[in-house]
Amino acid sequence: MQRLSVFVSIVLVVLAGLAATGLSGARAIAQDATPVLGEQEFARGVFAAPLAFAENQEVPALYRIRFAPGSVLFADTSDPSISLTYVESGAITITIKAPIAVTRAGVVGGSPETVAAGTTVMLETGDYFVVPALTEGTFRNDGEEAASLLVSAVIPARVAMPTVGTPAP
Repeated sequence: MQRLSVFVSIVLVVLAGLAATGLSGARAIAQDATPVLGEQEFARGVFAAPLAFAENQEVPALYRIRFAPGSVLFADTSDPSISLTYVESGAITITIKAPIAVTRAGVVGGSPETVAAGTTVMLETGDYFVVPALTEGTFRNDGEEAASLLVSAVIPARVAMPTVGTPAP
């Protein structure tokens, strides 16, 4: 529900900005990357587009994230989904605050590469890994070409979500 609220808020802000720009006669200026129809910008130069939804799930179950050159996305511990992440194109440098297993493109029947928590690793087209639920991390495009990820996110039925409040004495 929280993601849907954030998504709707972003859409409303963008629409309000477009309406205000159109009414004031202001001109558009170039930016690092241009969103494709249906995409939302989550960070400067980082765009996400839903591709499929799961039954009874308000957030996309499958989506594409595009990274313009030099863009960075910070993931915090509020995401309850377990995400299978596939590098569709380009190269992405990641640092995840949990151990992950990376399967490199073209590796068949071999063991995945184990990456320790907090280790920075570069992933290229065809590589994939799983991001655990409620895990912090950084995703960067350090290259000169755009990069994109395909992400399949599954939200378990029961996830211990952190609560906000005053601790008991």
